[in-house]
Amino acid sequence: HSRGFVKNLLLTAVLVAAAALLFAWVRGFKGGGEVPTAESVWRGLCFQLSFAAVMEEPLFRAFLPALLESRGLRPAAAVLACAAIFWLGHVYYIGTGANFWVVIPLASLLLGLVACRTGSMAWSMGAHACLNALGDIFQHSLRLF
Repeated sequence: HSRGFVKNLLLTAVLVAAAALLFAWVRGFKGGGEVPTAESVWRGLCFQLSFAAVMEEPLFRAFLPALLESRGLRPAAAVLACAAIFWLGHVYYIGTGANFWVVIPLASLLLGLVACRTGSMAWSMGAHACLNALGDIFQHSLRLF
């Protein structure tokens, strides 16, 4: 059991870190130059975990994939279909350039991959919260690029 937990933790952490840096670069975040505190990072993570992640992940990584698979779609096809539906569900970001056309579709695929590989929506929920919180940090605080 502990080996599976560590494996899932490492997979999720590596994917989230790589994606967050890629997304910060794609979005061209300039940040404000402030260094975020441990408290602000923790507060942002808790907010994100209680907001988008907890509302979206059950639908897009558990309910819809199971429904699509019960209708005959293979798991990979269900992940792709759910990623497309997730992307369309974020159409209100259409005017944000690369955020809508690159970041959201890639993040959705990443979250589907995490849910598929770990076998648990809890991991994709945590990854979703981390991606959103890191995005906020890179956008409003840290200046990377």
